[in-house]
Amino acid sequence: MKHVMFLERRTVMLCVKKARLQLYGIKGVRVMLDGEIGRRSGGDNVLEREGYAVAAGSALGLVALGIGEAQIHLDLWRVLLFAFLSTLVAEKHTILLILDTVSNPLLLFLWSVITMMDGTQINVDVTAPGATIALSLMFMKTEREVIASQLSIPATHFDLQYVRPDFVMLRIIARNLIMWSRIQPSTDWIESQIPEMVKIGISRTRDETADIDGVDIEALVQAYVNIIAGACIALGLKFAGTRNGDAQELLYGYAVYFLNEIKPVPGAESSSLPKGLSKHVDRGTMEICLHLIVLSLSVVMAGSGHLQTFRLLRFLRSRGSMDGHISYGIQMTVSLAIGFLFLGGGKQTFSTTNSAIAALLITLYPRLPTGPNDNRCHLQAFRHLYVVATESRWVQTVDVDTCLPVYVPLEVTVAETENFAETSFCEVTPCILPERVVVSADSMTLQQYHFS
Repeated sequence: MKHVMFLERRTVMLCVKKARLQLYGIKGVRVMLDGEIGRRSGGDNVLEREGYAVAAGSALGLVALGIGEAQIHLDLWRVLLFAFLSTLVAEKHTILLILDTVSNPLLLFLWSVITMMDGTQINVDVTAPGATIALSLMFMKTEREVIASQLSIPATHFDLQYVRPDFVMLRIIARNLIMWSRIQPSTDWIESQIPEMVKIGISRTRDETADIDGVDIEALVQAYVNIIAGACIALGLKFAGTRNGDAQELLYGYAVYFLNEIKPVPGAESSSLPKGLSKHVDRGTMEICLHLIVLSLSVVMAGSGHLQTFRLLRFLRSRGSMDGHISYGIQMTVSLAIGFLFLGGGKQTFSTTNSAIAALLITLYPRLPTGPNDNRCHLQAFRHLYVVATESRWVQTVDVDTCLPVYVPLEVTVAETENFAETSFCEVTPCILPERVVVSADSMTLQQYHFS
């Protein structure tokens, strides 16, 4: 706690601490006020203040993980978070009017002490990511439509000018973490995340005779690819470690689609998705979206060593600078995906508990570093938090007479859920079982061997 300057007495401010050390302090303490998102980190590198805000937002979300309105005074939390989130409420006089209606002395005090203003506005380019992460964790799986609607996706060309494309991706992830039960491994669900205005604009890129004068096609395509990537990340979090076949096929299909948009691959199957996006968006953005989708695919197939996924990762790993936009962040993503695919030597996988999803969200934070010392937007050490989400569900059968491992067919029954009926499937040990919460009681049957 001594490394977090906001919690120290004012006389200690003269003692300069490194900004990176403060980031560690925030995540370690996990008991931070909401206002830390809007403060400027003191110390040697103010350029890392976005990373400071993301660390503060993550810490706040972890403290209030998934409790929604149960124990949160919304007058105190939601006003500041949404002020940090959107330029529409970031004007100083607008926020003061909102605070007057709240009439909360503590909130007024926090605002006067900890808020960092750039002129008459909050710099939402710095504070929005942290606020989005905080809201997504606080209201995770609560199905609160009121909160999800505040994280709206631009539905008009005018609104699109006020939201950065990478913030659109974060909002898609946050909205779906809140509306958890609605995530479905289908193309229709992915398409439902795209506003109608964006769909119409993208369809015009296919028609060479269409009139696109006065339409910012580049902004529409930027929004489209970030929405797709954000939806794929949400899908990966929902089905983390499940090896769900529908999710795997969907994510693999989108990965191949983005790969073909960057550079056509011989023998690749054609799809109904829009073509020619690379004419309107830079290659770096396409590469980042591609690798985030592949990383989400590895999260779904964690610990399985899935051959088709591994071949895709091996292909991405083998590309040179002439074949793709190669950077440190891209290589880090591929290495992380390979590690997920063979997690724990095939003996471990990911859980979907609240704490596990929160850890994976921080690990998969969709801002990739440019080098090993780049902590401007996200402290790279937080990429290792995926270990919190791991669990061992590996089953090995051993012959009691010879004490040697044996291959045994195993039938597993998965309990009925809101979206899926009760199903049974067969595995051969050694294998990884589904999560305990979805496996029916007394549902595992071993053939040829007695099982009790």
